[in-house]
Amino acid sequence: MPTTFHSTLVDALRGVQRVDGAFGLTVDARAEPEPTAVAALALDDASARRWLASRQGADGGFAEHDGLVEDCASTALAALALDRRSAALRALDYAVARRSPQIGESGDENGDGRDGWGWTPDTYSWVEPTSRVLIATRVLRPGDATTRAEAVHLLEARQCPDGGWNYGNATVNGVDLRGYAQTTAVALQALVGSGSATVERGLAFLRGAWRDEPGGLTLAQSLVALRLHRDRGAIGPLERALADAHQRTHFLGNVLVLAWAVLATGPQERIDALRGGV
Repeated sequence: MPTTFHSTLVDALRGVQRVDGAFGLTVDARAEPEPTAVAALALDDASARRWLASRQGADGGFAEHDGLVEDCASTALAALALDRRSAALRALDYAVARRSPQIGESGDENGDGRDGWGWTPDTYSWVEPTSRVLIATRVLRPGDATTRAEAVHLLEARQCPDGGWNYGNATVNGVDLRGYAQTTAVALQALVGSGSATVERGLAFLRGAWRDEPGGLTLAQSLVALRLHRDRGAIGPLERALADAHQRTHFLGNVLVLAWAVLATGPQERIDALRGGV
């Protein structure tokens, strides 16, 4: 990698970029921080990074839908894509500060009634937003042991009995939930270098589970996770499955999926940018 397939994906992604550097979730949708951030990372694109910088709020955060929805999960992704370190750290601080309220079975590991991170500041903590905060913290502020430990602890507590991760809890009302490949892939991206005992079980789950969820987002994020973990035996079949999905569906016009696919099939150094110093 990169391959001819990667070049095809790059051309497709650049073909839907707006003149101001931004990307929407689809060709006709308004520009949003999340697809623009992933595309900026995948393409190492300066104009996408400039657009993100122009949309950062005074508090360091980003909002979806023309500023109507405060989105700390997208802010964590944007932090990874911003050029200026000061702006990236303001975005990270914004995301880290907006921990989720304790709800139901989520627990209260840090004793303040809040634990982990959600999609928005007033929602329950979820696996993917917590994983995004952990990745951004590892890359941008690796010395923040408190945030990293909180995120790792939550992901460890949320691992399902089958070794994967569901969207939120591993159990509900005493009933075990099953893991999903897409959420497992994101959790494994976050747990690189953590030393967590959950990683090997998670990798074993993902090696089989991605075949049951052949959508473009699952395949692309799984490929990123396995490349981060240097799981070379699974990379070839996954890339072939991703190429087949693109040939059959063109990812249904989903630009965010296309951006993840460009990152997943691109140069190793762009994948390794998500590792930080580990």
